[in-house]
Amino acid sequence: MLDKLKEKKLIYNVLDYGITTNNIDNTEALQKLIDMVHNLGGGTIYFPNGTYLFDSEKSSYDMTDNITALCQMKSFVSILGENISKTILKVTGKTKKGAALFCYNSDFSCEILEGANAQNFTIDMSLASLEEYTHRGKAFYYSGVKDSIFRDLKLISTPSTALGIDMLDNVVIDSIYVYEGGKSWSYGGPGGAGIGIGTGKWNNENFIIRNCICEHCGHFGIFIEDQGIFHNKKNYPKGQIISNNIIRNSRHYAIGIRGGDSVLVTANNIYDNINGIYLDYGAKNIVINNNIIKNSKDTALCFGNEDKQLNEKSISCENIVINGNTFINNNKVVIETTKPKKYIETNNIYIN
Repeated sequence: MLDKLKEKKLIYNVLDYGITTNNIDNTEALQKLIDMVHNLGGGTIYFPNGTYLFDSEKSSYDMTDNITALCQMKSFVSILGENISKTILKVTGKTKKGAALFCYNSDFSCEILEGANAQNFTIDMSLASLEEYTHRGKAFYYSGVKDSIFRDLKLISTPSTALGIDMLDNVVIDSIYVYEGGKSWSYGGPGGAGIGIGTGKWNNENFIIRNCICEHCGHFGIFIEDQGIFHNKKNYPKGQIISNNIIRNSRHYAIGIRGGDSVLVTANNIYDNINGIYLDYGAKNIVINNNIIKNSKDTALCFGNEDKQLNEKSISCENIVINGNTFINNNKVVIETTKPKKYIETNNIYIN
């Protein structure tokens, strides 16, 4: 299959286009290849096994006033590695506010990013650092994405959120392992999650986060946040699923839903985190069922303000169903900082 795609020039091997494992910065060469594949109508950029260096100190640039980038992704260009553990895109260098390896902003580019898949490789940012913490130091930093799949990836030690992709329509996030997403996050800072999704562009933003593992992440393991919070304009698009994930050893919360509508949080294994699940800012029609929440050092489930020192206000959640979950050895089970409206709790199991 791969050979047939190569014959049709749908697969572009990076070794044929000046990208190398010889410990040199590949940023410029990769950007040229992304642009070329896009201009030719799209295709897949293929990385054979090896370690490919991207120097954020040397090659990052200000895409906008709020985004620092190495490479700008383009529609209908996908990135494919040979092996999830042996194909390594390694980001190095110290920058002032952090830089993301792959960036895209639909407002800046005036079009939506479509058909940009990523599969079967590692992004290692353990040698990347920033002078002052911001949200910019991500592996993926996209806004406005349709018809794309992120699958079989390892995202290691990103200074800010590892997979930070916002405004999604028909997007699947599947089988991603995140270690130390938000490694530079400290209490009070923005972002800093393993997987962080901003919402608020369309009425329906349908995406699935499934089969992922988030370990030792900062602010959240998995986080959904309506961006209207920052503009006093709530949208709360409908239709997201967070399912069959493992979140452990988070430094704050395992899963957070800040705003949102019709979100299903099901069959997740959440253990050894500071806190479990967090809901706030008027999140509505949320079903949390069949999860295991174990050994939360503080609280298993929080309604309302995550912390009064971090957020000035809180909006009551409504139409919340907590069903069939198992709570084991949590320091506290539920805190209602802001009491939810129309709250149903049924068939849960509480141990110790």
